[in-house]
Amino acid sequence: MLSKNSFGYRLKTAREALKITQAVFAQPLDLTWTNVKDIEIGRKKLTPELAQKIELVHKIDFRWLLTGEGSMFLNRTEEARSTSNIEPLCKGAAELLEIFKNLDEEGQQEMIRLAKKEQLFAELMKERAG
Repeated sequence: MLSKNSFGYRLKTAREALKITQAVFAQPLDLTWTNVKDIEIGRKKLTPELAQKIELVHKIDFRWLLTGEGSMFLNRTEEARSTSNIEPLCKGAAELLEIFKNLDEEGQQEMIRLAKKEQLFAELMKERAG
């Protein structure tokens, strides 16, 4: 049984408050439903990076997810403050997610293919430099 003080319990509580399945919750986060389940049951840890992404996508407070402090969901004031303090990488991720959501399936697959190609290129360049 999960402790009510665990991030997994809080994640499950918030997801259930949204009335969505693990699969629906996971999809815009680029996770599988089993990833969400593993976090909820405590098999995997909730990273600060993922908590921040969850805040952007599902409007669940980052601080509440990780510590239990504050409100479960962002209110408009907290959402505006949170958005203004997000590091540029996360802003880029949110922008990409919006673009991705507006593409048809073929466009989404092409975007994924291009991102993987760019990632491989960056890794190869890093290996060369190091």
